Amino acid sequence: MSDEIDNTKDTKEQAVTSEQMEAMERVHIKAGGTFLELMDRAAEQATAFIKDKFKPCKTLVLCGPGDNGGSAYATARLLHDAGFEVTVAMDTTCEPQQSPEAQAERNAWHGKVYDFMDVDYAHYKLIVDGLFGTGLHQDLRGSYLKVVKLVNESPAKIVALDISSGVCSETGDVKIDAIQADYTVTFHRPKYGHYQKEGKKRSGRIVLRDVGIVMGDFEEPS
Repeated sequence: MSDEIDNTKDTKEQAVTSEQMEAMERVHIKAGGTFLELMDRAAEQATAFIKDKFKPCKTLVLCGPGDNGGSAYATARLLHDAGFEVTVAMDTTCEPQQSPEAQAERNAWHGKVYDFMDVDYAHYKLIVDGLFGTGLHQDLRGSYLKVVKLVNESPAKIVALDISSGVCSETGDVKIDAIQADYTVTFHRPKYGHYQKEGKKRSGRIVLRDVGIVMGDFEEPS
């Protein structure tokens, strides 16, 4: 069952910053887990939510250059295996995935990868936003701004992974533009940006999913 959060009413007591989330991930890895394992679990949980909410349909998965993009590639693979008609798109002019784990997820996708500008956004019933996650610390620029506009103008339902691309995960600020999600599937803990300013609106319904992070002696945020 999905743990949906009403970010207009529910408190943000369990919310964390991106730095706190990264610290939790480091504790998990120190305890014997791997980052690839967390990336796969995030994809599994996102896929489980999508399968529960939507029938198999034409689905566009947008993959960014970082770890959020890695989870998006894994989600695309799992949705394809579940019978969804999946198209994967990225900025083909950018550098490959920055982390080895994200690169591994990209390599595990054996279908074609299209450029953002070579797909018809009006063609899809569902769009998965895996462009940028909580690590985005700059304004969206260039082709990414064009993609955000195309996504927001499309008739598709939009599911963001972790946080809508363009929303600051710390403050909820949107400097230029951001994805307007119908649902945001976030992992382990909600982020402050889900509750604040424009981020509250852009997130849609928040769905919190467990990815099995081992907390060890980590001190929870108060």
